[in-house]
Amino acid sequence: MDNSIANWSNSANPLASVSQRTELIKTAAAQINFDLGSDKVISNQPSVTLSTGITDPQFSILWNTGQTTSTINVTQSGKYVAKVSGLCGSVKDSVSVLIESTPPAISLGDDQSSCIFEPITLSPLANSSGYQLTWQDNSNATSFQARDFGKYWVTVKNDCGVASDTITFTKYKQQVNFIPNVITPNGDAINISRLMKL
Repeated sequence: MDNSIANWSNSANPLASVSQRTELIKTAAAQINFDLGSDKVISNQPSVTLSTGITDPQFSILWNTGQTTSTINVTQSGKYVAKVSGLCGSVKDSVSVLIESTPPAISLGDDQSSCIFEPITLSPLANSSGYQLTWQDNSNATSFQARDFGKYWVTVKNDCGVASDTITFTKYKQQVNFIPNVITPNGDAINISRLMKL
């Protein structure tokens, strides 16, 4: 309260010739105390409630979303600012909100075997926004170009969790076996055609 400086005014009351006095009391703006809290990371929830904690009707509230209620429900990541105003001033506070989900299950595909390797692009996510990818060579691109046989893997993470997958490309082992040009049904190694000539 600040009433160190008196403010006087005189008026003639039509009903009585009595001088009247008005005293103005100033409420310091610093008395508007509110705190939106620390920045928030929300995992696997569609929304979060932000509150000024102000319930006194003498104060007005305006959020940067245009809302004028003491609390708001937000469904998108971003910075939210609340301005609380009274007769003698206003105070602002802000909070950043990050709404995330645990990374989805990812797949680089099934393991493959072939004689000749054809380069292939590995892309674990259709939309990699908000995720950090780390490949087996510590690169961080959203996709990886596999150019040879071997094992490839990727880790996808954000503040809510981690997902990973591995794929292996194997080269066929080629083995040439001797194919006989004669048949010996009884296993005595004597050619049937030879016996038929005897």
